[in-house]
Amino acid sequence: RLCVPVSILDDGVITNTLSFTATLSALSPRENINSISTTVIIQNTDKITIGFSTNQYTTPEGSTLQIQVTTQSNTVLGIPVTVNISSSDITALASKNYVSVGPQTLTFTQGNRVNNINLTTINNNIVEGTKDLSLALTSSDPAVVLSPSSAVVKITDIDIVVLEPINGSQTVTTDGPNATICYGITSGNLGKDVTFNVKTIDGSAVAQKDYIPINIQMVFNASGSLNPCVAVQLINTTVYKNPTNFSVIITTTDGSVVIKNGIVPVVINNSAVLTIGFDQINYNVVEGTDQSVTLCAKVLAGTLGTNITASVSTQPGSALDGQDYTGSNGSSGVTLQLSPSQLQSCFSVVIIDDAILEDSIEVFTALLITSAPRVTVQPNMATVSIRDNDYVNITSEDTVLADEGEALVTLQLVGVLGRNVTVVLYTVDQTATAPDNYHSTNVTMTFVPNGPTQQTVSIYVVNDMVSRDPLTFVAMVISTDPAVRVITQRILVTIPNNNTVTIGFTKSLYTVSEQEGVVTLCTTVTNGILGRQVSITMATSDGTALDGSDYQSTTSVLHFVPGVTTACGNVSIINDQTLESKETLSAQLTTGDSRVILNPFTTNVDIIDDDTVNISFTQPAYYYYTTNTTGYIVIQKTGNSDIQVTVLVTAPPSAQPNPSVGVISGTITFPPGGNTVQSVPFSITNPGIALKGVETYNVSLSNPSQGGVLAQTSVVIMDTNMVMVQFEKPSYSVYENNTAGLVVCVTKDKVTAVPVMVTIVSSPITAVEGTNYVAVSTTVTMATTSTRECFTVTELDNHIALDPTLTFALSLTATPTSVVASSLRSIVTILDTNVVTVTMVQTNYSVAEGQSVSVCAVKDVTTARRLNVSLNTQGITATDGQDFTGGSFVLLFDATPQNTKCVVIATLPDQSIEVPETFVVNLLPGSDYSVGNPSTSSVTINEALNVEMANDTVVGDPLFSVPLYTPLTHLFGAIQPALCYEVHGRDNVYFNLISDGGVSVNAHYQNISENLNVIDQIGIRAVDSKGSISNIRVDLTGCASSINGTTTTLYQADGILLRKYSDRVRVSVPNCGRNSIQLVMWVMCQNNQLMDPVTGNTLTIAMIKFVVARGLNLSPQSHGLIGQFWNVPVDVSIYTGPLRAGSSTAYPRYTISVAHPLSPARSFTGIKYTYNWEFEKGVCLYAGNRQAGPIYEVESPNDPVIEGSYTNYIMSDAFATDFAYTRFSPKCGAP
Repeated sequence: RLCVPVSILDDGVITNTLSFTATLSALSPRENINSISTTVIIQNTDKITIGFSTNQYTTPEGSTLQIQVTTQSNTVLGIPVTVNISSSDITALASKNYVSVGPQTLTFTQGNRVNNINLTTINNNIVEGTKDLSLALTSSDPAVVLSPSSAVVKITDIDIVVLEPINGSQTVTTDGPNATICYGITSGNLGKDVTFNVKTIDGSAVAQKDYIPINIQMVFNASGSLNPCVAVQLINTTVYKNPTNFSVIITTTDGSVVIKNGIVPVVINNSAVLTIGFDQINYNVVEGTDQSVTLCAKVLAGTLGTNITASVSTQPGSALDGQDYTGSNGSSGVTLQLSPSQLQSCFSVVIIDDAILEDSIEVFTALLITSAPRVTVQPNMATVSIRDNDYVNITSEDTVLADEGEALVTLQLVGVLGRNVTVVLYTVDQTATAPDNYHSTNVTMTFVPNGPTQQTVSIYVVNDMVSRDPLTFVAMVISTDPAVRVITQRILVTIPNNNTVTIGFTKSLYTVSEQEGVVTLCTTVTNGILGRQVSITMATSDGTALDGSDYQSTTSVLHFVPGVTTACGNVSIINDQTLESKETLSAQLTTGDSRVILNPFTTNVDIIDDDTVNISFTQPAYYYYTTNTTGYIVIQKTGNSDIQVTVLVTAPPSAQPNPSVGVISGTITFPPGGNTVQSVPFSITNPGIALKGVETYNVSLSNPSQGGVLAQTSVVIMDTNMVMVQFEKPSYSVYENNTAGLVVCVTKDKVTAVPVMVTIVSSPITAVEGTNYVAVSTTVTMATTSTRECFTVTELDNHIALDPTLTFALSLTATPTSVVASSLRSIVTILDTNVVTVTMVQTNYSVAEGQSVSVCAVKDVTTARRLNVSLNTQGITATDGQDFTGGSFVLLFDATPQNTKCVVIATLPDQSIEVPETFVVNLLPGSDYSVGNPSTSSVTINEALNVEMANDTVVGDPLFSVPLYTPLTHLFGAIQPALCYEVHGRDNVYFNLISDGGVSVNAHYQNISENLNVIDQIGIRAVDSKGSISNIRVDLTGCASSINGTTTTLYQADGILLRKYSDRVRVSVPNCGRNSIQLVMWVMCQNNQLMDPVTGNTLTIAMIKFVVARGLNLSPQSHGLIGQFWNVPVDVSIYTGPLRAGSSTAYPRYTISVAHPLSPARSFTGIKYTYNWEFEKGVCLYAGNRQAGPIYEVESPNDPVIEGSYTNYIMSDAFATDFAYTRFSPKCGAP
């Protein structure tokens, strides 16, 4: 293929499409050309720009505007081109503001490159502002480029309107409360909104003081009122002041508006009235005290807003100007100025002190006047009273000393006296009393002008010769005259005393035995009369008696008072236990009282010795054997002596044949001193005769100076060939069930010449004769050659276990007397063989969760004492502390046989459903008993009928309360809801929480903060299974529980169970009189952190929480309250469930559901129609269940917290009769 290029030339001329032909020709005849020519078409690509000469035009309305459309480039037009022009509205309207243009075609040629089009605007004589329209160019010619293709035409408004106040140029005059100016269009038509600026400017009226300034924009709306108004609020229109003015100015920046009279003067009239007057109508002043009196005029009514003047003038009365006071200057008086900042004006009148004591009160008056308009003067007169205050003084000495039988009291008047004055002098007892010590006096003394200024009163004084302390009485001086000042009102008068008394010892010699330990020395008043307290000193001094060894020296102060003439002092005597002669001490009296004479002032005390020494034998008998050759009798002296003591020892000769002892005699002399011992020897001779018996010699001790026998003793000479007998053993043991008896033996140490008789008797120690053993009283004969003899003792079995060790004694005596019994007693011990066995009463127990179980054990025999048996618990599938309260226990058995004791073990409730769980109770071995069979009891904990759920609501105040509608099937399900009542009722009242089939629960509230109340007491009124009403109460303090006024921790009777734990109380009562259905409640005493719903503060509060665990709403009519708590959602929907028989269907019902925030499946539901809760009487709804009627707490799902709606629930006390019930059992059918 071969190509031939052809160049196309651009001529810059707009033309139609051009073409030319290219032809092929063969250069050789052998070349065949199939297509010999082709046509080339040249498309025109030249462009020409056509557009408006400008893109914006402006023209006044009512004129013709020439619009120019031109070519914008130099492109040659080889052919004509066309464009179309047309107009369209923007804000200008065709036919109203202008004549529509096009669509119109414009043709452009090389010779005609400009087209002009005329636009005609219309003048409508309405002020409406600039209006806009648009012009547009279009073309279908591809060679035409449009730019600018559009233009905006602005039609300027040449119309004007005239605005002026409706009242024209007149001034606006007003008394308030507003000044109103209205504006209107007085010329022209307004066809647009025009904005005006309106403001106030001060004249004599001041903004913010006389009026509220304005600076506002006001819009005149073309479609609205043409007469808008502006109101300026006036201030203090009731203030008394002169007329003031300000101006209101209106302006605008809109040139189409001409404002006429744009400044409007406003005059504020003042029609307020004012009342002025004296601040008081009576003034009282005291001459000499008050140097002047201030008279004040003040605004009494109305508000003063400007300055006014008033004048005050004085008028003499009984008081004279220039003599008693200095009045106003002339008849014109004194001018006072009142202003808004000074609502009171005063001037002073000088009071003249004339220094003259006068009786009268003098007066003058003051008048108040003013010329100010609308001002009333009331009160316009004031009276000034001047009281005289001159006085005189009455003086005297403070103290007066009586002398020569009288006391002189002198009164002195000081000052100038212009009239008579009187004073009274009277006496008052102190330590001196009238008439015993002085004569009572009451004298009135009168002082007169120009008379004596000094007067004296004589008071008689009595001398009764009694020695006493100085006495005093008081002379009182008083005056009822207010002008008389008594300077010395109380004058102390002293009566001196110089009488004496004589005091001395009552005895010149006192005698006391040493063993008495004390001697009392007494003194007495021997002369004179004692009328005061007197003290003297008594002191002891040594004679032959010495301080510290014979007596205790003493110095005593003896006191005498009137009526007591004797005083005594004690001297302690030392009992030195030493034999001695009489000793003497002395006592003296002294005093520093010059009016006391001591006589006699000394006395003596003789101490008589009562001590002795004891001379005695050292032994009651002295024993010697025939084998001894010398014996001694020992004499002892006990005690101290200052002299030697001599005694005689003698014994009569023995009358026995062949005596072993001859003469016993001797003289013993004990020297002075303490304890000592001396002896008298004697000779012993053995006659060589065996078993002859015992020789006894009686020995006497005598005092040769006093005579008589001081003591006696014996000398016993014993045969050395004595025979000894004794028990073979010192003790024996035997079992109490030994039927053969106990064999006991006695022994003799040698062969005797004669038989020996041994007597044995028994005596109880801890064993009881006749009960534990047979009494023993037997005699055993031991032959001369016998060395051992035995006998049998029988013991008894008492069949009592745990006996203590039982003992009794065997004692022996032997004859003849020559036989010596060496071991006189043998102790027999009886050993207990009885055994006690303890077993469990049952092997298996069953208990409901949350209840307690009693597990018992029994012992088989009688015991001698009470028996402690130990047990412990052991968890199998149950866990100690979680399912039951276990541990170690001790049973205390009585002594009686078959005695049964039990231990109470509490099981613990929880909120989960579990299979039965077990634990065991084991008997533990002990030293005092054996464990029998069975030794173990198994306890099975069964799940309760319903799960008791803990309180898990959130904290807050209730937003609504609803009666509950709970289907009966909910009562017997595996899990049922637990309801927590935390309704925050009014402070210090009872609030009804529940009114069920036979139960009413009321709660008492206490205020914790301004916005938060909590429960501090629960009262439960229930009907027991016998139909009786019981009142149960739980108080927050100590979580104390009571029933019918009796405090208890455990009560169970007639279907009611009350059990107190440490911080909670469980209450179970029959519901609707049915034992089979129990209403179970928990009252919990807790410390909780609550949030104040208003302030948000967190408080730690002691409070009660009340939980219903099961058995609520046995019948459909039952009522309970639940609370909507903070952040707990509430859902309200149409109720479509079943209705009770006979229920009205006239109104729709709504279900109000409260979903628990942590367990949404648990919800509380109530039914509501219109604005009242449905009330239908049923078989278990009787006296008092009033709140089941209309309840107005809920008006909508989002009601605010109710206020004052709790009235129907407030009780008078914990067991209010409003919610009491009669006997229900006969009336309540099956639910």
